[in-house]
Amino acid sequence: MWVHDFIPESQQSSREWRHTSSPKPKRARRSRSAGKVMVTFFWDWPGVIHVDFLTDARTVNAAYYSDLLATDVKEKIQSKQKTGGKQVAFLQDNAHPHMAKTTMEALRKLKWNLDTSAIQS
Repeated sequence: MWVHDFIPESQQSSREWRHTSSPKPKRARRSRSAGKVMVTFFWDWPGVIHVDFLTDARTVNAAYYSDLLATDVKEKIQSKQKTGGKQVAFLQDNAHPHMAKTTMEALRKLKWNLDTSAIQS
């Protein structure tokens, strides 16, 4: 998911005192977004497990996604679950980095059960 880096000016902060006969001040138009950041969420039924912000000039590829699963996400699942992350049913879409051989091998090594029911629908 792309998150745009933009904080709009509130109505309260844009107010200013001026005489009734003075003209309205000209305001420079702001661009819609100063930038954007790729955010990846991992969650289970109680809530969010892990949020990953992609650094500048990087793309989500199979190597990045596999490494993310094997390190950060695995640790968070193990710390949150009572089973220690040994019984994980993992659901993901069929994006190229998710279905790559590298990622599938990482899921096999983690011994997570990949739920394919949503992929085929």
